[in-house]
Amino acid sequence: LDLKLLCLCVPVAEPYSLHLDPLNFHNALEACQPGSFLTKVASMEEASKILKVILDRESTEHTFQFWVGLMKGKGSCVKHDAPLKGFKWTVDSSSDTELDQWKDLPKPTCTGIYCVSLSGEFNGTEIVNWGFVSSTCKTEHPFICKQRNGEVPIMKQCPIPHIPEAQSRRQDPKDPHKLHLDCKSGKMFELTCSATTLTWEQDNGSDIRGICASCKAGYMTDGSGNCVDIDECRDRPCTDQCVNTEDEGSVKPLIPSLPDQHTPTSPTDDIEIVEKSGDQAYIFIPVLIAVMALVVLLVVVLSIVKCCLRRRSQKLAMKNAEKLAMKRAESSKEKYSLENANEMEAAGENGGHR
Repeated sequence: LDLKLLCLCVPVAEPYSLHLDPLNFHNALEACQPGSFLTKVASMEEASKILKVILDRESTEHTFQFWVGLMKGKGSCVKHDAPLKGFKWTVDSSSDTELDQWKDLPKPTCTGIYCVSLSGEFNGTEIVNWGFVSSTCKTEHPFICKQRNGEVPIMKQCPIPHIPEAQSRRQDPKDPHKLHLDCKSGKMFELTCSATTLTWEQDNGSDIRGICASCKAGYMTDGSGNCVDIDECRDRPCTDQCVNTEDEGSVKPLIPSLPDQHTPTSPTDDIEIVEKSGDQAYIFIPVLIAVMALVVLLVVVLSIVKCCLRRRSQKLAMKNAEKLAMKRAESSKEKYSLENANEMEAAGENGGHR
């Protein structure tokens, strides 16, 4: 870890060093190694020494907050009735303490990883209102390292794990907290020894139980060794529509059945050809409704047109009948007038002869 840190050293009698450049918790752990470690604050005597070192530093601000070697791993729980509230010292994975002074009580939780800092305030002459504060390990704070000596326990080793179907397990000769795992399937993983739980873990925190286990048909292992569904629709796309299922670990493309195709009946086939009546119905019903609506519309239009034509024909017939009646009336009138004229003329001639 190539880091340039501002370090305030203290006399050899007090093996503590203050690192004022803020780092996240895990980088602070590495920065203290190999000759020291993030300090424990397990007794009032040790706390007094550390607080004196902080107080004696040249530049004193109103408040301070330094990482110390206390954390809660993933899967462990915060318990207010437990020593150190369920947190453990990273140097020896223990919860031994004569001091359990918290400035802010940690929230009860069993998820996530949380780390602890030592926080306090200056009143001008002494440190007051000090204690432990938990936060996410990604937060950056200055930190306190303590030099190793014969009385400081070195971090315990994780036992070699029993993993079914493992081909070999080899500890890294340069780092005993790293384990190289080779599976019979050819998969390889690198495990890390947890300082808090003394168990081997993956970098992403995944459970290593069954990490080398082979998967049943239709499944494959992912990068974490977990069995996941095989997407056969992606690897072997169907000509029509493909639907993934998890029935007995297989993924089956869905292909519409054609008249000249034979549907395979073998239960071991990865591809199942089925009728696509459901999909066709979804398409056919709206089309049928649209056609019926169009037919009804055409019938209505034709009826209206036919009605209009019929009424027009009736009106024309009535007009023609009226014209014919008028013509007949005029003809009768002319004929009547002509007959009267003839009669009058005949009557006049008869009077003259007399």
